[in-house]
Amino acid sequence: PNLNLSWCWRGILMLPYILLMSIFFRQLMLWLGTCPCQRRQPNHPGVIGTAGGVAGTNLLQSTDQYLEETSHHITGQILWPDVVQGLGQDDVPEHLRQDLSALKKHLYYSGKTVLEKSNWDKVPDITEFHQPGTSPAVTDALRRLRQAPSPPALPSEGPLGVAYIILVDKAEIDLLDLLIRTLWRKEDTFYIHFDVDVPQERVRGLIALPSMQKPNILRDQAISGCWGCPSLAFMKILGLIRLMTRPVTWSHVITLSPKTFPTRPLAELYAALQAHPRSAFTNSDNGEAETVKYHWRQEVLWQERTDPFRRQLTKPVLCPMGFRKQPAEEEIGMKIYKASQWDVLPAEFASWILRDSPLLEQISFWRHTLISDEHMVPTYLFNCAWKVDIQDRMIAIDFEPGQPSPKQFTHADYADLTTRPGRYFARKVCDPQLLAELSKLNPSEGTPMQDTA
Repeated sequence: PNLNLSWCWRGILMLPYILLMSIFFRQLMLWLGTCPCQRRQPNHPGVIGTAGGVAGTNLLQSTDQYLEETSHHITGQILWPDVVQGLGQDDVPEHLRQDLSALKKHLYYSGKTVLEKSNWDKVPDITEFHQPGTSPAVTDALRRLRQAPSPPALPSEGPLGVAYIILVDKAEIDLLDLLIRTLWRKEDTFYIHFDVDVPQERVRGLIALPSMQKPNILRDQAISGCWGCPSLAFMKILGLIRLMTRPVTWSHVITLSPKTFPTRPLAELYAALQAHPRSAFTNSDNGEAETVKYHWRQEVLWQERTDPFRRQLTKPVLCPMGFRKQPAEEEIGMKIYKASQWDVLPAEFASWILRDSPLLEQISFWRHTLISDEHMVPTYLFNCAWKVDIQDRMIAIDFEPGQPSPKQFTHADYADLTTRPGRYFARKVCDPQLLAELSKLNPSEGTPMQDTA
């Protein structure tokens, strides 16, 4: 009876006002980019250490402290396919006008592929959003490596192990355990990079398996990759840096994915590597054929962009931003080559590209190049002293006519894959029946090292 009803009614009448104000302040925080419910933190707390826990420093935590690493002033409209169709002679630099139709065709289909791979129709407008990317982190790691003492020279006698760089994305993570169990030897060193897009719980579940609890397995989850982005090339460089910060007891480093599986007894692979200690194994024509076919790639400037609020777009998207002011090969000072990123590199070259090549000074160039993982390492390889020691590639990769992606091998390909001369792996292999048969070629938990000299 003593309850003051007027105050209750006042409270009820204030509820819509309070609700409207809360919505207003929430939208204001979103616009300012400070709303904790939308600014999702990265799903990895740091770099995953070799013991299966979290250790070390996240290589990306200081990225925001860097200015954008580029010598190019990128302005203007994003050159998506509808824009490309309207380009004229006056819209491109003089050195690109001689074959404008071929340039427009390349840019049209490159942009179309990026749009399809990125599900562009499902993401918000991010034309104004740009993130610094991963090159500052890799640059910082390269500088630290160059300041550190060089590793001791490789032993001149006796067999050496092998190093593996394995790049793992969300779609292939379930195949990793079998690959590691098949390849593992105590003499070898493994570097595994999990894409940031892979959920932490899946990574932690995997690295808890007995096959991953080995002291010679290094693990990171530091970079987010996207189709065509330079981040894929930087994952490989980060792996080489991690391998070079330990004593180098391996003769070659092999880059794989979980869908790349051995097709021959591994003892044959080790014998071939020991017979060619200074050789790189990649395109047998030194990349000449594909270099001519894809020479337009590096003339266009590309830039990684993202939605800072992570509303729908959780991975970067590569956007075509314009053209280089001068020919790419003049800018970089060497001929640019194309070859497969799934290569086998000698340890001496791996050390050279990190410590003595122009890579550190030219990171910005590669950061704005489409599909850098097929151009960056091959360009330095084919322009250095190791060019004379290049052998044919060791990984079988087949393409169906007219298809841009490699075919997926099936059990019907078993006889062919296991008898191809000089091919010791195949990509892509995910057919359970084919995997079961190929697994019989190599015992689990490692093939003993033998001196075949």
